[in-house]
Amino acid sequence: MTEAQLCPICKNPRKSSSYGSLTQWIVACNCDVKDLEAVEEERPSAIEMCRTCGKRIGEGRAGSFTQFIFRADVCRCSVPKPLRDALDAAPPVDVRIVVDEIDEQPLSLGATSFPMDRYKPLAQLGAGAGGSVYLAQDRFLNKQVAVKMLHMLEAKQLVAFQEEARANSRLNHPNIVGILDFGLTGDEVPYMVLDYFQGSTLEKVLDQQGPLNWSATQNIFVQTCNALAYAHQNGVFHRDIKPSNLLLLDNGAGGVDVRIIDFGIAKISSPDKEHAQRGEQLLAGAPIYMSPDEGLGLPYDGRSEVYSLGCVIFECLTGRPPFVGENAYQTLSMHATDTPPHLVDVRPDGNFPPALEALVARTLAKRPEDRFASMLDLRQAIQDIDPNDSLAKPIDVEQKQNASHIVAIKTTATIFIIAAIGFLAAQSMVKPHLPSRKETEEKQQLARKTAAYHKNEQDINDIKTNVILDELNLTGGGWNREEPTMIEGHEVTDEDFKKLKDLDNVQNFKVTMESKVSGVGFKYIPQAKFQSILIMSHMFNDEGAEYLSKIKTITRLCFHYDNLMTPKGMKLLVDGLPEMRTLQLRFMELKPGMIHTLKGAKKLNTVDLGHSHGLTKEALHDLAEVKSLKVLTLTNAGIDDEAIEILSKLPNISHMDINENQLSDEGLMLLGRKMKNLRSLKTTVAGKLTSLGVKRFEKLRPDVKVSIGEDGTSKLIQMLQQQ
Repeated sequence: MTEAQLCPICKNPRKSSSYGSLTQWIVACNCDVKDLEAVEEERPSAIEMCRTCGKRIGEGRAGSFTQFIFRADVCRCSVPKPLRDALDAAPPVDVRIVVDEIDEQPLSLGATSFPMDRYKPLAQLGAGAGGSVYLAQDRFLNKQVAVKMLHMLEAKQLVAFQEEARANSRLNHPNIVGILDFGLTGDEVPYMVLDYFQGSTLEKVLDQQGPLNWSATQNIFVQTCNALAYAHQNGVFHRDIKPSNLLLLDNGAGGVDVRIIDFGIAKISSPDKEHAQRGEQLLAGAPIYMSPDEGLGLPYDGRSEVYSLGCVIFECLTGRPPFVGENAYQTLSMHATDTPPHLVDVRPDGNFPPALEALVARTLAKRPEDRFASMLDLRQAIQDIDPNDSLAKPIDVEQKQNASHIVAIKTTATIFIIAAIGFLAAQSMVKPHLPSRKETEEKQQLARKTAAYHKNEQDINDIKTNVILDELNLTGGGWNREEPTMIEGHEVTDEDFKKLKDLDNVQNFKVTMESKVSGVGFKYIPQAKFQSILIMSHMFNDEGAEYLSKIKTITRLCFHYDNLMTPKGMKLLVDGLPEMRTLQLRFMELKPGMIHTLKGAKKLNTVDLGHSHGLTKEALHDLAEVKSLKVLTLTNAGIDDEAIEILSKLPNISHMDINENQLSDEGLMLLGRKMKNLRSLKTTVAGKLTSLGVKRFEKLRPDVKVSIGEDGTSKLIQMLQQQ
């Protein structure tokens, strides 16, 4: 393509009179400039830049809304603020300080696959099958932003990306992450630039903390209702409400703010679309949080999102969603036909007031007309429940639906759900086969990490209608041997170990959280030659440790969550497992003397104490005596500068993770000076540890690869607990 065929402003091909592909339509110049040659001559003196958004201030002819969206180079601020005026009024700035602040090490991305001219990629925040999200530095405005890239360039994905831009551009609300920019790279890869906030998703908080109290839950969902009510009033539905799309932020005043993220599959509401959605069975979102309306082929409206939000509220209060099936079909069926459990049924120690039980039950009503009519109504009901109310025994909430209605729904649901999933399968060309099935794991506080969650997410796109009924023939607990080298125990007991046979090729053994295993069951499988063990049972004890210590082939031993084992049991394992090289004690209360036993582990080179408590000064001194250690993970373990002083005696540490701790800039420099063999470090910029402190460390130790985490999840959890 010649220079004359390119627009001098956006560098995209000039429009032609003929129609082209969808990609060509998006990439074509939309600057709408009548005299390009004149503009080319005037550019050095005529262009004004807005100091708010960093884009060109200029007027073009009124065009369609779509043209407005794809015209990414023009300021769209309601009141543009010329940069020249700002510069005239601004006091002098020490340029050296500014440069030091933004001198981050960029990622190695191609200049044509990322908008490098404006944004410097710093880190990958997330990735999926269709795209990636990067933390980037806006070179012009000197601030961090999130850049969302689309990997796959099928026509339907370009349309979805365009609709996300359209949906976001219509929303300007303090509880919604806003869109700043939109365009295409040199390789015609669509990108979107969003506000970047340092925070943690509600999903991550629930993973680490478990259920929240009503005061914290109330604060989160009042804000969420405000944002969704605003979106609905502007004709936008989120369509994928779930904990991972609710971002929690420290507001700096001891409170927690909410931002809704990822309107990725939002649809612009219009009367002519409702009929199309119903006829085509357009399903979108996570089945675990999906309303019955979608499975039943009913129109999607604000009450559908009331239901989805009700599922998230239920999970916040109990630790798990109301319905989790073994696959997408079963989950949708449960939403459509099963009576929702009461909060107290799932969490008997919750002491939920009757008004709260009634509120949640109403959000989860099967019929849309029985739910709250709008997000504003739901918000008011949430606000009306006083956190200090007497927590009387919950009462049964009347379901506004009779038995005949339920029976009718069950018959209709089966027909519509099979048809809907069949339609989705017909549309999916990526994976025409059903993904392999895994057992549900950690059904309470860790439910979202289970195979059921992953399977639901996959099945909604990949499921085959002709195997749905076969998939319903599922078992509950027991041993899962999906892979020949791995065994997983779900809801098993020590007696269930008697059923284990043919263990010659099994290397990895796992017992999940809901199992009642003391470890005595290992006496029934003396022939086992396991290499990796993960125990999540709360009942594991010293007697079990004695039997486990007889499996001499173990090289990796992991305990997640508190159990009954004492230092005596830990010593039995350390002394009895001479080949143990990796030890994990995560999410545990470290009993006095537990770490002292590790000094006898001659080959131990990797220790992970992430999110565990009880790492006292004495325990730190004991840990510093394990001279064979090379990899040490202490995420959210209460590490401060004094702890670093003690741990710096470890001579061979090459990889260290000290995310979410109380380190200062001085402590980080101390670590850099004393741990000479360190090559990789993960830490968090928070509290007394600053970005400048990290930069000084990098100058001191350029041989160390530094990864920065800035989500502050632990601090958010502490604030939520105090509410």
